[in-house]
Amino acid sequence: MPELKHPVHLRRGTSDHDVFKQIFGKGDYDLKLPIVPKTILDGGANIGLFAVLMANRYPDAAIVSIEPDEDNYRQLCKNITPYKGVTAIQAGIWHSNCHLQIVDKTSDAWSLQVEEAPSGTTTNLPAMHIFQIMQNAGWQQIDLLKLDVEGAEAMIFMDNYEAWLAQTRILIIELHEKSFPGSSLSFEKAILNRYATRFTYGEFEVFY
Repeated sequence: MPELKHPVHLRRGTSDHDVFKQIFGKGDYDLKLPIVPKTILDGGANIGLFAVLMANRYPDAAIVSIEPDEDNYRQLCKNITPYKGVTAIQAGIWHSNCHLQIVDKTSDAWSLQVEEAPSGTTTNLPAMHIFQIMQNAGWQQIDLLKLDVEGAEAMIFMDNYEAWLAQTRILIIELHEKSFPGSSLSFEKAILNRYATRFTYGEFEVFY
């Protein structure tokens, strides 16, 4: 791919190839952004192809990629290694600090879901609040937030979103209402009257 400075690595017999085709073939993220983003948060990073795309287009940007699944995370780290501006964290994005667990490991690699672990259970998968991610990265704002979190938007926008959402300039989100009825209700409430521009681009809702 002429746009890529370094190779990407895909696993045989997985959904990695479909993700690659969507991003680099169909151009799922070929948006003309109104700003040049300097801080990019990649929520639901999968194997890191969105982060790779952004790192090539915006080489001066600081990018944080969050992915909960261990196998995807290892592939993510492999793909972002050449890009010094990209940081990977194995965690799930949530509305509070807790521990999560993968719901169904038999799902395709690009559609894994998480849920809060039962009370008193400690897993090796932490949940991270977006404002916490900002603080850890030393960011005052998020120029571009991409969320493709397989229904977890229901929890992310349940509460405790005001501080970070007010500092998010561009939001790209895939809503999973068809797969998880009701999952977009808290999001729609949180986003009401917050952005001047909203439009649909492929599978995503985009907010400026």
